[in-house]
Amino acid sequence: MVGSLKFLLKNLLTNQITEEWEKLSNAFALFFLCLFRSWSTTGGTSPGPMTRKDFCKFMHELERGNHENGPTTIDIARRRWIETTA
Repeated sequence: MVGSLKFLLKNLLTNQITEEWEKLSNAFALFFLCLFRSWSTTGGTSPGPMTRKDFCKFMHELERGNHENGPTTIDIARRRWIETTA
């Protein structure tokens, strides 16, 4: 996983988004969204697509929160777990 992360970061920093980069970034997003995004309690289905863009949106939601008072304790913990694991 570390080698893949280095590859993703190197290509992101040099603005070289290739087909391989897109494939690895979507796999990265799928992994973390499966682990940390809430699933439906009825049927256990995913709440939406699991692509890199959806992962970025999810991380933004965790950072700012979906509530008037900002992120919840669970939002903060999830974001920190993802950042630590990545």
